[in-house]
Amino acid sequence: MKYVPRYVPERALEEIQKKFKINPLQCKNCEVEVFYFILDLFYRLKAYNKNIKYTDDGSIRISCKLFSKYITKGYASYIHWLINNNIIKCDKIKFEGKAYAYQICSHLESPLVRVLISPDTLIHKRIIENYNRQKKYHKKLPDHIKKMKQVYKKTIRVDLDSAFGWLENQFKNKLININQHNVYLLSLNAINDGELYFKINNTNGRIDSNITNLKSELRQFIVGEFNHIDCQNSQPLIVNFITDYISKFNDRNCCIATPIQHPTSLGDEVEKMLSKELDSKDLSYLKFFPKWDQNSKREFKEFKADTMEKDFYSSFAASYKLPENISIERKDVKEIIYKVFFSKNHSFLKEKKIFKSKYPTIYSIIYNLKKQRHNKFAICLQRIESEIFIQTICKRLVEEGIVPLTIHDSIIIVDAHKERGLFIMNQVYREFLGQAPIFVDKPL
Repeated sequence: MKYVPRYVPERALEEIQKKFKINPLQCKNCEVEVFYFILDLFYRLKAYNKNIKYTDDGSIRISCKLFSKYITKGYASYIHWLINNNIIKCDKIKFEGKAYAYQICSHLESPLVRVLISPDTLIHKRIIENYNRQKKYHKKLPDHIKKMKQVYKKTIRVDLDSAFGWLENQFKNKLININQHNVYLLSLNAINDGELYFKINNTNGRIDSNITNLKSELRQFIVGEFNHIDCQNSQPLIVNFITDYISKFNDRNCCIATPIQHPTSLGDEVEKMLSKELDSKDLSYLKFFPKWDQNSKREFKEFKADTMEKDFYSSFAASYKLPENISIERKDVKEIIYKVFFSKNHSFLKEKKIFKSKYPTIYSIIYNLKKQRHNKFAICLQRIESEIFIQTICKRLVEEGIVPLTIHDSIIIVDAHKERGLFIMNQVYREFLGQAPIFVDKPL
């Protein structure tokens, strides 16, 4: 059985080894490798778990269930030893439903170094057991996703020398801090170590992998001649699935394209997507939309043109003037859209007022769908996106012998298949929305 690599700040490693000789942990079957596993976890969670909770000072909350999953009930002894020896800090504040928050002591923050977990240790056994437990879900995946996973695990590699060179240059020039440096370093090393994961996110239906969580600037170091095809205006564009659904049920004279390869209507197809996140009350609100009039129709048509035919963010910025006649920039619009889609209704009211001034009806739709749960609308968009990209576009590509990778609203395919990939992406959007958006393709 192979050694399992883990990554620990160099100064923290030296401190553990020095203090463990003087003051070893007094517990049955103590393993110094458990300390390495715990410190590695501080960075591994940041690299792979986007739902990780942070405190104001940057500490991360780690559930006792996660510790006990690998270290059993004796994990507390290891944590206390690390705290008592000034290697990690714990806030020791436990709110209801919250885990304790931890971080490396600042005087030990340093670049990560590789350590090996021996096969004859219990922590090694637990790591392998949990890894194997995750593999059983592979059998439940749709066939085309199984194929994508197989090809992904066989082909994904990184030019480590070039990637490390870029990373060190960023750190040297103070463009990233030591914590960011270490998270990115671990992400790269995990790929090189063959610790590749590829799974369906239960919340939004997206595929999560090493690539989706890799810093975008580091993707250029993935080995191979790949092309990245991205859907421009992706998040705003998906709102058209909802507005077209409203049009379908509120205006029988509305001209909506019927899917070419699917016998069911557009309304049925989109309703399947929407119902994965929206409840019957939400769907009823959309079907019997209270603000359906000529102004709403005009706004939906304008929004569709803005998101399908233009750079939405630049167009919005160019057409909008603040009351003081001050312009806003493209990056400001992206921030506005993010806050409108993802935040609670009572937050960021200034930004929401800007969006509402241009698209009042669409803003009211977003507001109503977020009343009960503020992330419902955003997850709904992500689920639609997943149905389009993962379950439709990727499925058709695999059926034609083209196996893609995905990064949410985009696909990665080898250069030789770029034209066919673009054709299928255009085809799918025309079937659902009657026209295709702008796609941007470039070397990965």
